[in-house]
This record gives sequence, structure tokens and C-alpha cells, in this order.
Amino acid sequence: MQSTDWETIVTSAAVASFVSTGITAFGQYLERRARRSELLLKHAVELAFARRKVAMRIAEKDGKVANLVDDVLLTERYYQSLGSLLEHGRLPLDVEREQNSDHVIEHHK
Repeated sequence: MQSTDWETIVTSAAVASFVSTGITAFGQYLERRARRSELLLKHAVELAFARRKVAMRIAEKDGKVANLVDDVLLTERYYQSLGSLLEHGRLPLDVEREQNSDHVIEHHK
């Protein structure tokens, strides 16, 4: 074999290695992103169920009827909130405003 043949073989192997590494890294990125979304959803569902249980216990204890929000809507809200906390380090603005107004109302009761 001539020197150019070896150079071509080595160059082809190096390019194949870089392409393979790039594809593997991209696959790992997609897997981590999917796993993150799965974990966010799992914890959002758990928080929604826990909130419903607490509301039912409080209503039962006080002898009142509980006004429950649909678990799917709560899960969506928790999913968005957890995602925003993870991505930006803070709650979405609408949730922050809602929480601030709730605290003001509770404080004046």
C-alpha cells in the first residue's frame, strides 16, 4: 500500500470516530431531556395527588365540603412550575402573582 492509502484510511477512521461520537452525544442529550421530562411529570402528579389528599383531610376535619381542582389541571400547573424552576430558577410569572395575591388574602383574614 502506498502512503496515500494509509492516510485515507486513517482519515476515514478519524472522521467516522468523530461522527459516531457526535451521534452518541446527541442521543445521550435526547435521553437526558426525555428522562428530565419524565421525572418532572412524575413529581407533578405526586404533588397534585398530595394536594388533593391534604384538601380532603382539611375538609373532613372541618366538616366542610372540599372544593377540589381536577388533578390533571393541578399536574399541569406543577409541571410548568417545576420546569420553570429547573430552567430559570424561578416560578412562572402567573404563578408568582397568584401566590403573592393568595398570601395577601390569607394574611388579611
